[in-house]
Amino acid sequence: MNRRSRPGAVRVLRILTLAAAVAVTGARAAFAEPASGLVMPFDATAGSVSFLVASHPATAAPGVRTHWAFWDESCTPLHAAIVCLPRDGSLIVDPTAVPTSDGGTRDLSGRRGFVTVTAYDAAGGCATNDTRRGPLARNALVGSFTLADLATGVSFGGPALAFPADASGSFVDLGAPDDAGADVHQSALRLQSFDPAELDVSHVILLALAERSGQDAYRAAEPGPAVDGESAVRTGVRFADRDGASITLPDASLGCATFTSLRREQAPSLLAPGGAGDAIASGGFLELDRPRIGDTPLGRRTWLAGFHAQGVGSFGVLVVGDTALAERSAATPTPSPSPTATPRPSPTPTARPSATMTAPTPTARPSATMTAPTPTPRPTTGGTPTPGASATPRPTASIVTPSATPAATGSPAPTRTASPGPTASPSPTAAPLPTATPGGPTRTPTPSGPTPTPTPRPSATAGPTATPSPAITAPPPTASPPPTASPRPTATGQSCGSITIQVRTTYGGSDPGDVSGVVATVTYPSSVSLPGTGSDALVTARVSNVSGVGGLFQATDMETQLRTGLISIATPIPAGPFVRVQFDCSAGTAPPASAFGCTLEASTLEGTLLPGAACTTEVVS
Repeated sequence: MNRRSRPGAVRVLRILTLAAAVAVTGARAAFAEPASGLVMPFDATAGSVSFLVASHPATAAPGVRTHWAFWDESCTPLHAAIVCLPRDGSLIVDPTAVPTSDGGTRDLSGRRGFVTVTAYDAAGGCATNDTRRGPLARNALVGSFTLADLATGVSFGGPALAFPADASGSFVDLGAPDDAGADVHQSALRLQSFDPAELDVSHVILLALAERSGQDAYRAAEPGPAVDGESAVRTGVRFADRDGASITLPDASLGCATFTSLRREQAPSLLAPGGAGDAIASGGFLELDRPRIGDTPLGRRTWLAGFHAQGVGSFGVLVVGDTALAERSAATPTPSPSPTATPRPSPTPTARPSATMTAPTPTARPSATMTAPTPTPRPTTGGTPTPGASATPRPTASIVTPSATPAATGSPAPTRTASPGPTASPSPTAAPLPTATPGGPTRTPTPSGPTPTPTPRPSATAGPTATPSPAITAPPPTASPPPTASPRPTATGQSCGSITIQVRTTYGGSDPGDVSGVVATVTYPSSVSLPGTGSDALVTARVSNVSGVGGLFQATDMETQLRTGLISIATPIPAGPFVRVQFDCSAGTAPPASAFGCTLEASTLEGTLLPGAACTTEVVS
């Protein structure tokens, strides 16, 4: 049965898709902290739209000179430009109208690949025609990107890969802070996925990066491709389903930027029809095992990064790859032999998987996570998958993209019909993009219209653009409030430094007892505020899950509203205390509980929205 024939499951996905990005942070990048270098994929081929965002927060040096370097999927340098960013300045770039150093724009329509953005010190002033490299600026950039699939109207947003400068400040360091004394290598890259059979959209983007391999005069300072058009990254491939069963897939050959898929009917795909991938019957994660160039494993100065943009119906999620490290001298782990493709019935809708940290995210639940309650078993047409340790050569899924067709030049960017962000139809033009100013960019694609997804879109306002990034949290031991300022009176008119409110939930008279997804939206007055924006660390530090249930918990600040959500994998979410939020009192007086509004969405395991769901707020300190 097709997923869209079950409206309950699609409704619950709206609750479960609390954000456009599920960021599984690896050991190689700190996504929440400002950095010296950013790396983001882009796709300006037919049917796709991209936007790239870089911001210079006020906590960093007053103004930076940024170098934007674009590479296509065949490892060819496409374009480079200097852009000056003032303190609190931001730049939103449409690849069909990329700024040039002379104040014009260049159209990269028809191309896809990745861009590096590197910040250099501008203490002596910034000029776009100044090509001197100079010292790197530390903690200077935050970034994000958005991808949209026009055919389905689904968009995906995520944080840029962010890397610091090395100790000397001379180059962008891809190495983890704790690997300086160890000869480590990258043993695997893991990407979570819903059941591939249920996906309407699947874009797997893999980037092979290397330190000190930038363009031209910036080569010694900036990251770039780890391979060229003549070489490739080789890697083993397997899929681990929700029960931990491992299915070995054909090895893959990757270029510096590889765009592939987990949809069987899409080409290229890691799951070609009639192969071992036909045995996959649930969500889980894809693992790219032992990535290497020739006989040299990736690590220290070369790394494989990845993203999985996946969508069902009109809802999209972007997963950032999780990196596994190992000592280079250690024996390479041998994957467990794959099981035979014996059809297995799925658990009934009331069965709940274990809430361990290794459980897949939303896909771990039969109904609420895009997996049918009782899917028809599918026999394997490819025979028993070959064990990972077998010495028998396996077929290779060669997905190195051939050299890209030269981009059209001088032609205006096509008008878009769908938006990559929450709003529809940004219509970029070929007009020049001026340098960002302290008030933010003065000309950016301006999306408008109804929101197709809750994916955050780039903002043309000043300040860094934050992207929600839910995190798996262990069940809290108690419903104790987070540390707050010393208790003090909170009545209207009393002196106030901070105020903590608690959100309580009720499910009405139809409470079924198996609530699995809850989203509470708190509207707060202008007299209080939260530090930070979106789902950055400053925001999430002020919000605590006090429901007594662990799972996928997220908080996103939208300046006048705070949206918090919880997805429980193993335990129903009870009515009662849900979250506590510590606000700053910007006006110096404490508002009453009645100044905070609250609305609630709640869904059961079977995908039923509860019409009587409601929430209230109370001041606790």
